[in-house]
Amino acid sequence: MSEENSAAGAEITENDILFDCPYCEKSLTIDRSAEGLVIQCPDCGQDVEVPPYVPPEYVATDETVMMTVDDRVPVLEKALAVSQAKVQELVDNLAATQRRRQTLEKARVAQVELLETIGREMVVMQNALDRVTAAIAEQAEPGAVAD
Repeated sequence: MSEENSAAGAEITENDILFDCPYCEKSLTIDRSAEGLVIQCPDCGQDVEVPPYVPPEYVATDETVMMTVDDRVPVLEKALAVSQAKVQELVDNLAATQRRRQTLEKARVAQVELLETIGREMVVMQNALDRVTAAIAEQAEPGAVAD
């Protein structure tokens, strides 16, 4: 795979997804931003879904494949700890987002109530202005008695 990419001048980075076409087994490399998209295999032309991105630390290497079960346990425990930390971070972010949403919803409700109050007050003021305008018009009519 790297030979094909090197020949084409492309460099494989940690942000690339490396996978094989399920139809022709061509080795494919694509940026992780394409995760989940359906692309066309450049060799066989079949539509292929780009698999999920797997961080390099979770990719099996010749070294990890050759490890005994006892040697794999610490590696897997570390991977589990990292995953649990990421899950906890996501849970914390979700809780913070939910709190922020509640705060914003309270602010939105308060703004709606304020706007409704302002609307009612404007109706009262408009009615008062209409009465003042009518009173001025009555006073301005010819033949009206001046004070």
